[in-house]
Amino acid sequence: MKPVKSAVTATDTHRFSRGRKPEEKSDYLTGERPLATVIRFEKNGVQQEHPLAINMCTPGEDEKLAIGFLLTEGIISDAGQIKSFEHLNESANSLLEDKTLYVNLKPGVYFDPDQFKRNFYASSSCGVCGKATTEKLEGPITFIPATGKPQVKADIIVKLGETMRPYQRIFSKTGGIHGTAVFDVEGNLIELMEDVGRHNAMDKIVGLLVERGKLPARDRIVSVSGRASFELVQKALVAGFPIMTAVGAPSDLAVRMASAYGMTLIGFLKEKNFNVYCHPERILNFEEAE
Repeated sequence: MKPVKSAVTATDTHRFSRGRKPEEKSDYLTGERPLATVIRFEKNGVQQEHPLAINMCTPGEDEKLAIGFLLTEGIISDAGQIKSFEHLNESANSLLEDKTLYVNLKPGVYFDPDQFKRNFYASSSCGVCGKATTEKLEGPITFIPATGKPQVKADIIVKLGETMRPYQRIFSKTGGIHGTAVFDVEGNLIELMEDVGRHNAMDKIVGLLVERGKLPARDRIVSVSGRASFELVQKALVAGFPIMTAVGAPSDLAVRMASAYGMTLIGFLKEKNFNVYCHPERILNFEEAE
């Protein structure tokens, strides 16, 4: 998949369907990129800069995003307090293709950087953490999955959602919570965690495995109940998962991240079919289709 800076990215995928041989098809992915926002302001007659936030977002309308973010965070009270914008399109990370937007506040507009020292990282999957630079977004990925291993039958993959469902106890009552589950290569459920934040559910699973001394998770499958964002793939890679499945769609950056680090990423997981976006060599076709 060629890197593009667009709201929509075309990619090749492998479609696994019960009763059929895998098909190579084209698919469209939603664009996801890091956008760093840097505030330029005047203090005691001296021009200063403060890295404010990294937003994981769909490319386009960057200035509107910045205005809305600054307003809702209480940094400005109206757009008239912004003098100008400056775009730096040169990426600090070639894989992530990040961009930087400088927001120049008008002279006299009060801004206290000490109030915003935690450096927001506003994720497209609604997480917030303290990363101040895009160079750090890939995280401490040290457990690289073994090439082509493990191999898992497609018949097992399609049953993961059905296996998860009875154990999503809060979801069954509320319908408003995300789940992350860990399976072995035979499709046996090992652990499941729920949280209103999909990133939190993943963190809870990783935390549990850390406590039990079970990382890296080289022979495990991690499954999420929603879509596959960059952040979830990054967290799964840090934990060493070789295979990740999602009920929903992946973003283009999630696919690029998984592909670069050797993870098999599966999306649109249903009872009879699913899409493999990268490293399909780990998936064995449905038995009756052989």
